[in-house]
Amino acid sequence: MVFIFLALLSVAYFIALENIYNKDKCAKGDKVGNRKVIEVYYGDVNGLVDSLTKLVNSYRLLIGGAAEINQITLAKKSEVRAALKRVDELGDIIDEVIDVLGDSLGVYVNYMNHKSESIKCKVEPEYIETEIDQELKLQD
Repeated sequence: MVFIFLALLSVAYFIALENIYNKDKCAKGDKVGNRKVIEVYYGDVNGLVDSLTKLVNSYRLLIGGAAEINQITLAKKSEVRAALKRVDELGDIIDEVIDVLGDSLGVYVNYMNHKSESIKCKVEPEYIETEIDQELKLQD
């Protein structure tokens, strides 16, 4: 069961990587420089991850319910088919969320890569050492 969730997250990760390399979708003039926009976007991505987690848990419960219905000797085949149909429908929704999440993660990871490169160019090792020294002095 946990394997299904990990597999879904792996798929989302690979979709995100694919989207990082598809940068030509935006026009050159379309730039986002406002930190607040990125923070809200990150919150939206986290909301998608939470939704995916809840959907996967529901999916697992539906599969378990279908298995239980199938084991009941008095259960009709139509009841089992209906349960499996619900599982399939939820699976389609989960696939859509994974696609959206993959696109969203791609954009956010791209933002973080650019931010990291910018910081690397501007931060000098002695500033980091000073920061660490000051942090250690505060702990004493």
